[in-house]
Amino acid sequence: MKAVVLEDINKPLSIVEIPIPKPGPNQVLVKLFAAPINPLDLAVLSGSFATQKTLPIYPGYEGAGLVVESGGGFMGWLLKGKRVAINSNESTNGTWSEYIVVDTANCLELEDQVTFEEGCNCYVNPLTVVSMLDLCKMSNYKAVINTAAASSLGRMMNRAFKINGIKVINIVRRKDQEEILQKEGAEFIFNQNDEDFETKLKETSQKLNALCFFDAVCGDMTAKILKNMPSGSTVYIYGSLENDKFLINPGDVIFKKKSIKGFSAVSWLKNKGLIGKAMLLYNLKSMLRNILKTEVQMKFPLEKVNEAIEHYKKNMSLGKIILTPIPEKLEKPQKEEEKKTELN
Repeated sequence: MKAVVLEDINKPLSIVEIPIPKPGPNQVLVKLFAAPINPLDLAVLSGSFATQKTLPIYPGYEGAGLVVESGGGFMGWLLKGKRVAINSNESTNGTWSEYIVVDTANCLELEDQVTFEEGCNCYVNPLTVVSMLDLCKMSNYKAVINTAAASSLGRMMNRAFKINGIKVINIVRRKDQEEILQKEGAEFIFNQNDEDFETKLKETSQKLNALCFFDAVCGDMTAKILKNMPSGSTVYIYGSLENDKFLINPGDVIFKKKSIKGFSAVSWLKNKGLIGKAMLLYNLKSMLRNILKTEVQMKFPLEKVNEAIEHYKKNMSLGKIILTPIPEKLEKPQKEEEKKTELN
């Protein structure tokens, strides 16, 4: 099978031929039809990801495809022949390949009306948003702050939090990002480069009692935002787009009882228990085609992965780039009526 591989940090990716892997117990072999490029993938490719893998690296964290073989076990038998979204956690290769073996626990069956293109974006952004929403409900947060707010995740957050009555203070750095969020109907949008940024942020966060800050950037701006939040606030770091260290004012932690925590959707899901996990995934699937919809700007074949990455780096706010390992299969599933017509 064809697979994308990184043989050296910050070098162009290569397409290689490797054996199709065999699934073991409680694992399945998935034939991949779509896989997105995420900021998480870029962090891995640049060597800046916190739990960096050893070279060579087979990139791609999430994707969607068809289960073509089971390695045994009840769930493997149940999933065989099913269309699924998957994450490559603990897999030997990534989703930027034609086939992948994954644990059955890392598969989410797709509903009939969901395309591979829609389903391949389940695990990074939608799962993170529903997990954040779950955290806010459990902690009774009524308002939150979010950085990189014009990203796909940021736009999903605005839609999902709005219907649940939670205010979002969106932090951006460019005028075009403000316009993106305005079209989404976002209520609070602050540009970090404006002269009155901190004044407006402090006034609004105090007024809304925004005690929760989801940070995708993790740099100097983290400390600046936390400084202007109410006492007792918490920043949940879920990304590091600036790839930079940040310094927190000790007074905020000591005297204003502000805290810093890491946030991972996968870890949050693991700690939910069976019923909690089922409810979270049900919410994800029910909102996937509307509230948690992912905007896609372009699709590229696997062979053009380097071109796809460069395009994504320059146009990240415009939507996702989708790689199509098996592009001819990237089509909407047929309705039952259409299938019956063909059979007749």
